Amino acid sequence: MAEVNIPNFGTEKNDYLQLTLEGIDGFDSACVVHLDGFIDTYNSSFFQTKVTKVIAFNYKALIFDCANLSYVSSTGIGAFINLWKAIRLQGGNFVFLNVQSKVMEVFQLLGFSKSFTFANTMDEAIAAFKN
Repeated sequence: MAEVNIPNFGTEKNDYLQLTLEGIDGFDSACVVHLDGFIDTYNSSFFQTKVTKVIAFNYKALIFDCANLSYVSSTGIGAFINLWKAIRLQGGNFVFLNVQSKVMEVFQLLGFSKSFTFANTMDEAIAAFKN
């Protein structure tokens, strides 16, 4: 995987959510956003601001690796919706990877499980952008 360099990305911290970035070799406009922790009312704006910076650096294909994302509230889903709108305006999209069942239940409960693309492997996630 390639390195992603966004100035000051790592300087803002949240005790309950860590975001790390990883590029994808051979796919310059793509970025994996590893999520570790949870997204709720109290940190959803932090999350949204961080990912908006990634989109502003012209990353148009985001893969949210949710393997270590333990919970998302309805406010967190709202942040994903806002980010989806922002990236679509740039001609991009995103895919959710490795979503835990507890997190998937929130997407289903709110009726968004069919609105987004979900993948179980990195290859599936990358292929979703090529379809």
